[in-house]
Amino acid sequence: MTMRIGLLTGYESELSSPLAARLADEAGVVVEPCLVGGLTERPLGPWDLVLDAASHLVPHYRTWLSAMAAAGVRVVNRIDAPKNRYLVLCALARGEMAVPRVVLLPQHSYGPGVDHTRSLTNLRSPLNWDALLGFVGRPAVLRDTEGSVAEGRRVEDLGELWSAYDQTGERVMAIQQVVEGRALRGICLGGEEVVLLEPLGDGGFEPLADPAIPLAARVRAGETVRRASRLLGLALAAVDVVLTDDDRVLVVDVDPGVAAFPARSFGAAFDRIADAAAGVVARLVHGATLPPAGPSAGPSAGPSAGDPETT
Repeated sequence: MTMRIGLLTGYESELSSPLAARLADEAGVVVEPCLVGGLTERPLGPWDLVLDAASHLVPHYRTWLSAMAAAGVRVVNRIDAPKNRYLVLCALARGEMAVPRVVLLPQHSYGPGVDHTRSLTNLRSPLNWDALLGFVGRPAVLRDTEGSVAEGRRVEDLGELWSAYDQTGERVMAIQQVVEGRALRGICLGGEEVVLLEPLGDGGFEPLADPAIPLAARVRAGETVRRASRLLGLALAAVDVVLTDDDRVLVVDVDPGVAAFPARSFGAAFDRIADAAAGVVARLVHGATLPPAGPSAGPSAGPSAGDPETT
């Protein structure tokens, strides 16, 4: 029986092409891009498995994948949390992982269908901005909780925060602690193999080769990346971490869209990652499951902060 794999990568990325070629070498496996259009109330798809690397950016894809899953298609790499950066940090914090301090903010503006005198009476107003920024710390970064732009805007004080917040419109934003230290990215494949990368000045990455980072720190970083990926149930994940001067490893972001990344996101590790990713998907096609998260491998971020405006 021929197994059909659909790739939902948003576009034909430099990784998705060799990934498809490697998977096509599997006996009885056909790999093709998913074409998503209108959907009836009784959806059918020709795929046995869909590898998702784009639904966290496109709401229509998320609904389509839910319909495919309900119709019996196995969907890999799709969960609710990665589409929302705030919820990612919440999920990791519940798993006793160290993450930056973060505060979710009410929207700055609302659409014409929202009656400000009725629908918004549960919102605390005015916000205690001093307490919120004091909890997160200065400097901080104002980030969109969803969407494709992950960097956000760095703010040093309340004036800069207000100025940036005033431009956010109806988007849901969060202010997040800026964690100082050595930034690394880990590509986790199948919840097992981890490839550590270091950022370059041009936005690309290369395999970590800095001898100044001790082996013990690399091991902790790898274990952190692996556990974050497992907690979120991701088959392929890019986990951004920071190694701090006090020997902690904090997870600052997670991106499930690895299969849609350009080649410069992997540098010299491109072939290794493509081979490993193909192996992961092939095993999943044949019924394998992802490993569980297991116990925490390091210190948590500490107890819950409660309400920063009242504590």
